[in-house]
Amino acid sequence: MYGETDNFVTTAALIVLGEDWPDARVLGLSWPEYRIRSAIRNGARHIVVLTGRIAPELPAAIDRARGDGVSIQLARSAFDVADLFHPDEPVTLIAGTAIADDAVIDRLVAEGALAIACLASTADAAFELIDANARWAGLARIDGTLIRRTAAAAGEWDLASMLLRGAVSGGATQVMVEADEIDDPASSGAAVRTVRRVLGSEGGLDGRLMNWIAAQGESQLSAVAKLGPWFGALLMVGAPVAVLAGQVTAGFAILLSGMLIAAFASRAIRATMFGSRLAPVLDPLGKISVGATICAAAWVSQNSAVMVTAVVLIAVSALFDRLLRVQALRDWHATPARLACVVAAGCVFGTTGLLVVLVVATAHVFASLADAQESLSRALTSTR
Repeated sequence: MYGETDNFVTTAALIVLGEDWPDARVLGLSWPEYRIRSAIRNGARHIVVLTGRIAPELPAAIDRARGDGVSIQLARSAFDVADLFHPDEPVTLIAGTAIADDAVIDRLVAEGALAIACLASTADAAFELIDANARWAGLARIDGTLIRRTAAAAGEWDLASMLLRGAVSGGATQVMVEADEIDDPASSGAAVRTVRRVLGSEGGLDGRLMNWIAAQGESQLSAVAKLGPWFGALLMVGAPVAVLAGQVTAGFAILLSGMLIAAFASRAIRATMFGSRLAPVLDPLGKISVGATICAAAWVSQNSAVMVTAVVLIAVSALFDRLLRVQALRDWHATPARLACVVAAGCVFGTTGLLVVLVVATAHVFASLADAQESLSRALTSTR
């Protein structure tokens, strides 16, 4: 029920596209789809899009969002918007053409009341001036009551500007935004900066590598989000089969390719909010595939020391993985991708090389496990 929505959670959005939107594609998406997907990424499950212009990409974007289970309506005038939000429903207002960090919306939502995102008055004159000290960045946290009251009286006036004035007169909090948190979609490098804003740089060395790859291929993110999980899963399943067939080097190459595609696909899904039924299983499938491929390589070697070491490695890795559910991963810790790379390199040097790298990898996982256990122990026993 809308009336039961937590005041500090905004699950609805009003997107004002206006009559003319940018031709630039962001994250490989048309502008209307980018705006819709951005709202979904920030938690909106009930969206109203207001525009007087109907272009082919708009209804297509709306249909895809509905296919993902989002309630979304298209409004052609301010009057149409009046009855589409519950009076008590907190709403994120998204207007203008600026691209903002997700963190800006987080700060607006955290206010728990009327709030508007503001730039310094010295910012680009394209941003609407609020007072002598601030300009509107195009984002606000409002409520259904303000929307109903304003939309009913808007007529032909710009609804976004009227809602802004209503929020200001209602004592809205001004949330100041730094200039580097806002971007123009038509500016040079805006697409890459947007990818970095969405994905951040967390996730260790592997995560930063994938984020860098995503930034370079931002124009293909929507396609990768849809097709990447299927290609990645297919390759990861085929890797141990190839190794058992005697193609050890090729099998590891297939495994690493599948993991790379799956990691790229996960970033693309997060950025574009294009779902995939395979997305939830990509991470566990990758871990299983690494273990299965390593065991397959050990089996093919027909060396008992290699097989025993491989079993120990997989067992310790499983323990470490369970611990990571409550403990953060450090940059130097062992990960399935790193294990696969190391073992793949060892396979080039035959059975002896495989045994050596398995021993080294096992020692690495043991060290990672010990460090994670020590960190967790300190956290549990620390006193304030």
